[in-house]
Amino acid sequence: MTKGQKTSISIILLIIVLGFAVFLFINKLNLPEREPSINIEPIENTKFSNLKKFLEASTYFPNAKIASNEERDSLIIDDQYEIVIKTGYYQMTIKDSKQEDTYCQIVDAIEQGLGLPAEKSIETCKKTLEGSINIGGINAEIYDTYKVLSVNIDTPATLYNIDSTHTSGDVISIDKINYNIKIDNYLLTSLYSSYQSATKLYSICGNIYNPSKKSTDKFEISIYDNNKKEIAKKTYKYENNTKKYIPFCVDYPLDTDSAKYYSVTKMKEKK
Repeated sequence: MTKGQKTSISIILLIIVLGFAVFLFINKLNLPEREPSINIEPIENTKFSNLKKFLEASTYFPNAKIASNEERDSLIIDDQYEIVIKTGYYQMTIKDSKQEDTYCQIVDAIEQGLGLPAEKSIETCKKTLEGSINIGGINAEIYDTYKVLSVNIDTPATLYNIDSTHTSGDVISIDKINYNIKIDNYLLTSLYSSYQSATKLYSICGNIYNPSKKSTDKFEISIYDNNKKEIAKKTYKYENNTKKYIPFCVDYPLDTDSAKYYSVTKMKEKK
């Protein structure tokens, strides 16, 4: 082999070595850096610790015994009040009506932990267990021998506002929120309106409750324009055989979304 051939081979080998080195360097640049090892507390444990913190921070359970039951994903207060941790909410089964006040204190402790003032959610909890309202964040399923109370884990509840109560015939802005209408024994809550341009239907909806389950009363629900001039009215008949509120909707054919106010009036019974 001549000297020139040796030189050519050396150059080729050098190019190969340099190319491989460049390839390794670029490949290393593209590799993501390994994240440092972090000990992340399991979600379940976080929920346990948050709930326990909420309970201990309240004035209701300063000296209570709070134990966890990991098999049931629950905390138990004083061996009798159980709070089961579900996905997105806490759940409590109430088999004795005498325990409802304590369970509402548990709810209030949770709501305090989520940022609401102390004692503000007690009335909402009681009315929810009564079956008269369902306004968001606190919910109750009512059965013959027990009730199941649930509370959102991360979001504060919408609270019943007794200071924002309307009565029969009040003309109410459709933009108003978080209020109720009390007419005799009837309570109307979670009221809202909507307009569907495709069907040209305007709707007034909400929940209505009467503890006596009377089914003969009728209501006249009127809608008004921006000048509070009546546009249309419909009759709604209350019928209920459940232990709690029922949802209702009244629909009006309307060419444009022109309703700005509405009223609910209880109609007099015909003799």
